[in-house]
Order: sequence, then structure tokens, then C-alpha cells
Amino acid sequence: MKRILFLCVTNCVAYHTKMAHQHGATREEVAETAALAIYMGGGPAAVYGADALRAYDQFSAIGGG
Repeated sequence: MKRILFLCVTNCVAYHTKMAHQHGATREEVAETAALAIYMGGGPAAVYGADALRAYDQFSAIGGG
């Protein structure tokens, strides 16, 4: 069950970050959103925020496809 939850969260972060990138969000906007999530959500949000920034950088490196 933990593995399934992990995969769902990981895939959600990747999907939403990809969609944000495709719709023109800047890295700064993603970072600002992550910072707000960390402020409101605490520890777990810090992990997911870092994942979102990492994913954004990866999508930027490959052209967002």
C-alpha cells in the first residue's frame, strides 16, 4: 500500500509540474508555489516541492515534451 501511495504522489507531482511547464509557468512561479505549499503544509510539502522543482528542471532540459 505504501508503494502504491508513493507512486500516486510521485506521478501527480510529475503530471502537474509538466502541465504547469507546458502552460508557460516559469521556474520562479513553480518555486513560489512550492514555497507557499511548504509554508502551509510543512515537512511533506518540502519533499514534494523539491520534487516539483527537479521535475521542472528536467522538463526544461528536454524541451517540455
